[in-house]
Amino acid sequence: MKKIFLFFLCVLLPVELVAMDHCTNPNKYTVDKRCYVTESQGTKKPFNAVVALVYPVVTRLLHGQDDIPYCTGTMVKLDDGKPYLFTAKHCTDVASVLFNDGKSNNTLRIRLLDGTKKTVTHVRDGEYNIKQDTNRAGDYAIYALDADDNIKTVDVSKRKASQNHKASIIGYGMLKIMSDAEIRNFKTKYKKFLKDNYRINVNYTDADGIEISAANKYIQQFINTDYGRSILSDGTKLKMSECRYVEGLEDGCQVWSGNSGGGIFDADGNIMGIHTRGSGVVGGPNHASGTRNVPLLKWE
Repeated sequence: MKKIFLFFLCVLLPVELVAMDHCTNPNKYTVDKRCYVTESQGTKKPFNAVVALVYPVVTRLLHGQDDIPYCTGTMVKLDDGKPYLFTAKHCTDVASVLFNDGKSNNTLRIRLLDGTKKTVTHVRDGEYNIKQDTNRAGDYAIYALDADDNIKTVDVSKRKASQNHKASIIGYGMLKIMSDAEIRNFKTKYKKFLKDNYRINVNYTDADGIEISAANKYIQQFINTDYGRSILSDGTKLKMSECRYVEGLEDGCQVWSGNSGGGIFDADGNIMGIHTRGSGVVGGPNHASGTRNVPLLKWE
């Protein structure tokens, strides 16, 4: 009997363990509709062209290691047939964090999905001013690396900007994919935190969102608790948001800090834009919504 049981156990166990998210349990994830990228998806376009930006000086100082993604990038093949990293310019400002010079780094470190790390070299970037946070339409940067058979790439989409496209954003957002119950629990714990520590009484409903703002000292202290860090330290896992994209506008795309620099892909897996900013809201209709990007589509 034991042998028969073990046989059935081996047959019934899934080959690939699947995380809980909107794709696996949509009834419990009706607000946060992102999905974790599975191992099998990671071998296919466009997922296998997505890379993590790693090893900024600041990350090593804070965490003591160089494998925590702080931004996302996409490997893109241009007309010369070579692979290039496309990312957000504000993801290249490690030097400006330390020296406040507002310039892109000459080199960056990237990590492929298979764990391989490579160095890319600056080619050009947009007019975005890192130091002053102006000219956000130019918040893009392009880096090059030597041709490598292990590098998977996508093309720049040839779809017209004026059309409404099915899209996906793929990246290393720090916010864990939250079930409806987890979002309610987040609000409950924050209300208790305010009441216990500051005697502040608030009443958040299911329709409300909580803005994770650096200007709000209470929310910053809350997310620095053990609980807050458990919700906002999920950046090692690649995530996907399916949405719409038209005339440079993200419609229903869900992202978080760490998604910056990641691609917005069309139905064929080619890149239409570079994501740059989001709402930073937990819960409500604007939960983790994307707000800005740099379009790469051809404008008519």
